[in-house]
Amino acid sequence: MLDSYTSSTYNESWGRSSFARCLIEANSEVDLVDVVTIGIPSLSEDGFIKETIRVEYEWRPPRCYICKIFCHVHDYFSKKVASPPIVTTSNVVTPTVEKTNDGC
Repeated sequence: MLDSYTSSTYNESWGRSSFARCLIEANSEVDLVDVVTIGIPSLSEDGFIKETIRVEYEWRPPRCYICKIFCHVHDYFSKKVASPPIVTTSNVVTPTVEKTNDGC
């Protein structure tokens, strides 16, 4: 999506046309692309001109390749291996039960 200033630069043929800054909505389930193919409206005739544009990113958000979530990188989290709990029997107290013949 181009802002109005950048869009008017191309429509009115003035300003710096060597690059354009635009907002890209990224899907975390898909890798970021390095080239984009777009259709530019032709000024002299009806139709479009097909152009391939190289994409440069100022910043790429870290993304987990397993969870497909931005800002969560799987390599940074170590796998925790749970060891079985150790039970010592030397401190175990067995209760004593007294038996009575009172009918209960």
